[in-house]
Amino acid sequence: MSEPLQVTYAKNPSQRTPCVLLLDTSGSMVDAPIAEVNNGLKQLEKALKADSVASVRVQVMIIEFGNGVRVRQNWVDAAEFNAPTLTAEGSTPLGEGALLALSEIHNVKRELDRAGVGYNRPWLFLMTDGLPTDEWEGAADGVRDAIADKHLVLFPFAVAGASPDTLVRFQQPGREVYHKIDKTDFGKLFQWLSNSMATTSKAASGAGADIERPPGEFITVPT
Repeated sequence: MSEPLQVTYAKNPSQRTPCVLLLDTSGSMVDAPIAEVNNGLKQLEKALKADSVASVRVQVMIIEFGNGVRVRQNWVDAAEFNAPTLTAEGSTPLGEGALLALSEIHNVKRELDRAGVGYNRPWLFLMTDGLPTDEWEGAADGVRDAIADKHLVLFPFAVAGASPDTLVRFQQPGREVYHKIDKTDFGKLFQWLSNSMATTSKAASGAGADIERPPGEFITVPT
């Protein structure tokens, strides 16, 4: 069990870059796709732990939405992150998952402020391969508003075979939505994530960082 955040911050007052991984674990991700996600998470763990700065500055949380929605990994510094093994089943409650992610980002920012620990804008890494099966439009509006208010940065990915149209609703006008990530090739995606998180963690608190363009094809949200 992870220790309370205030204890973690007392032991390690380094600035943080929080990142929520909001991952689709619905039934359509069964077999090879979920195996690739699990391999990608292990790759992420290894890369972040190997970076002396990222290991103490990057915070990770994993929320899965498939057979319900749950926090699979509570907030933890990368040095203590152990990749879970996810399984695929059930529907695609993206809306509920996104609302939980927004709540957890709000909570971690509040705890960082309370502890006097600096931080960079939290990341929301969203990956899905299907259409939502719940009421998701309100959650999309909430994410979009949080981006506009500079509370988070969103990186949405639609796995190949899924329409990016839903993810467009989560992103700000004029911004890019990333899509067509092949179900059997998540390695490049998680490598990009680990590299980008490591780069961002080295930026001054509150500052941006130049990161590489994510893999996959792109569309731009209409203005």
